[in-house]
Amino acid sequence: MTLKEAQEKFLGKRVTIKDALGKSTTLRGEFDVTGVLTFLDNHQLFKSWGICATIGRTPMQNINLDNITLEE
Repeated sequence: MTLKEAQEKFLGKRVTIKDALGKSTTLRGEFDVTGVLTFLDNHQLFKSWGICATIGRTPMQNINLDNITLEE
């Protein structure tokens, strides 16, 4: 799935991102984040952050698009 396809499929919808905070923070372990996806794109200034996402007001970086699933 491309970034553009993921944006069209997931933005504005309730999703779960598996292991979303595992690479974004210094916390250890797997952290799944669930909520309405409000941002999904590359960071314009920090390319090393990879694909970034925001659920509610929780920012995440280095997101794997395969780890995003729609919630019913």
